[in-house]
Formats: sequence, structure tokens, C-alpha cells
Amino acid sequence: LYSDAAGVHEGFAAVFGNDWFTGSWPPEIEPEHITVKELFPIVLAVEIWGKCLEN
Repeated sequence: LYSDAAGVHEGFAAVFGNDWFTGSWPPEIEPEHITVKELFPIVLAVEIWGKCLEN
């Protein structure tokens, strides 16, 4: 699982195997510190691919 977050207006992305997603910041996340923004796509990825990450 790889993820990245960028700047105020850029957005986020994550890759898991051959699957991926990208997105723009929701208005409530846009003003947050980059640390919160780096966590956002990880949480989203776990929500999307969580079953694939189980033992």
C-alpha cells in the first residue's frame, strides 16, 4: 500500500497492487495540517481495501 498527499488544493492518492484512487480534498480537510492530510488516504485505503489487508 502506497499513499501520498499534497498541498492545499492538490489532493491525495493511494495504490494497492493494480488498484488505485485519487481525489481532491473535501472542504473540511483542506485547511488541515499536512500530517492530517497524509493520514487521510491511508484511512480511506483501509476502508476500501481492508478485507484484502486481513491475515
